[in-house]
Amino acid sequence: MMRRTLPTAVTMTAVFWVGACAGGVDDEDEDDDVDDGRATYGWVAVDSAVSAVWGAIVAESDDGAFLVGGVANDLGPVLPTVERIVPRDDDVVSGDFLTMGEARYCGCAFVDEARRELVVIGGRDGAFRDINTAEIVDLDDGSVTDLGAVAPAETPVGCQAFVVPSTQQAYVFSGLSSQGARFGDTLYRYDGDARTFSVVDLDADGGGVVPAGRYDGTVAVLDENRVLVFGGMGLAGPGRALFHQDGFIFDGQTETFSPLDVSASTTKPLGRRYAFSAFHPDSGTLVYGLGSDSAQGQTMMADMWSLDVTSGVWTELVVDNSDAIAARGFAFRLTGTAGSVGFLSGGMDAESRLVTQSFVLLPPASLADGWR
Repeated sequence: MMRRTLPTAVTMTAVFWVGACAGGVDDEDEDDDVDDGRATYGWVAVDSAVSAVWGAIVAESDDGAFLVGGVANDLGPVLPTVERIVPRDDDVVSGDFLTMGEARYCGCAFVDEARRELVVIGGRDGAFRDINTAEIVDLDDGSVTDLGAVAPAETPVGCQAFVVPSTQQAYVFSGLSSQGARFGDTLYRYDGDARTFSVVDLDADGGGVVPAGRYDGTVAVLDENRVLVFGGMGLAGPGRALFHQDGFIFDGQTETFSPLDVSASTTKPLGRRYAFSAFHPDSGTLVYGLGSDSAQGQTMMADMWSLDVTSGVWTELVVDNSDAIAARGFAFRLTGTAGSVGFLSGGMDAESRLVTQSFVLLPPASLADGWR
């Protein structure tokens, strides 16, 4: 592994971009809204200094989140930056900038809390090529360690990474390789001491559940031990895209997946990739919507849904001020202002143009705290 120290303050590097992730294949008013007994969800526009990009990678941590890479403007540049994001009661603050060794977007990342390291896997570069490598950014001194080619980066685009809270074990699942339009269905376990990845045998006893390969899916930590992987895009056959409507719950103790049961639902959202999502653990509510239903990333979606994870019932939401959002895809969700579902920034509109206006989604008063 190669290690080099980089400055913590950076100037964004200009890199030309072609294609999309899929590619060929007043502050007080906001608080009043939260506390005034509102009965519906609603979008509220906010001013924000957070970088407006699309295709960014988000990694949550105990003390905020990190916005990794992404594409600035409609057609680039692709950024090598790691932006520290800190939510406050009445705004979302962009903190300092670190830098990666390589500009990238549409990969995946997680924070190794014990070692104070951001692990970034795969993605695409400014020339629309797969990046089959991983790197580590030290969150304290900004130094970068190049991990080189690692197994999860063999399917590097739109991989899904998560950490199980009870064990602090990190995993990477699936993703797309543009070579042959191949979607992986492998789950990898990360060893932070060795900085290596190993395969988790999901079918060790011959009866295990192996979710279909996919990219740009939704990941939600349900509790200390369970993580939901939902949606995303895969293949229905050679050259035929499939937008998954299914989900799988990963058990961090047994390292197994089980299907999410939504058989009680009479309706459910269409499949999509790169959705806006957030989870409310006290009520077991997943909010899910926006995103893209195009393999080429050319069409965006506007609908919003909620799922009661316990009962498996989906409900389409009527969201106040939804016209202000319209259709949006390739945006990112961050922990938002106090009492909000989350912070929505960046992404592309229905005309495939970068969106610079940020919003927070306010929930009904009964669900005003605890979203993640």
